[in-house]
Amino acid sequence: MASSVEQRRQYAGFWIRLGSMLLDGVVLLPVLSLQLWFGNHYRMFRIYWWLPSLAFLGWYHVLLVARYGATPGKLFLGLRIALVNGGPITLRAAARRYSVQFVLSAASALGLALGALAMTDVSFHAFGMMARGRELALLAPPWHSVARVLAVLWFWGELLTMLTNDERRAVHDFIGGTVVLNEGRETLLEGQLE
Repeated sequence: MASSVEQRRQYAGFWIRLGSMLLDGVVLLPVLSLQLWFGNHYRMFRIYWWLPSLAFLGWYHVLLVARYGATPGKLFLGLRIALVNGGPITLRAAARRYSVQFVLSAASALGLALGALAMTDVSFHAFGMMARGRELALLAPPWHSVARVLAVLWFWGELLTMLTNDERRAVHDFIGGTVVLNEGRETLLEGQLE
């Protein structure tokens, strides 16, 4: 029989988690837009941006989560990432939770950066945006294609897992030992102000 704490716990459903992900995309839009613009105008940008982008993503998905219990999109919708026992998420759990996505993002970005190194500035600027992306992928090391396939499989695996368990935990939640709780915006804001 479930404890009274278990009965009161409200797990975040699929749609609100999707909404929080979309809100995070809106929050990240300025950075992503600058990245896209610089990446289309300067061949070496992917090389110079590789480490700072990984640091930024680590800050956003690990440090912010460890500090506030959620990304900005989740906070806005009143969601909190917690340990399975309901306790506050730790830095270690946040890092484990994001580890697979981090490795796949790092590998994909590094592959494209190495593809950019294989081009000259003249050939880089000879292509339009879409053709340039295809050319970068062709010039990337073979493991870049593997990383891209794994990223797609990871996405669908996350989705399928979230839809097939009562707590709506995705694979990264199982890795991190976490759940996403729907606590309402007012409750979370009060907790952050104390």
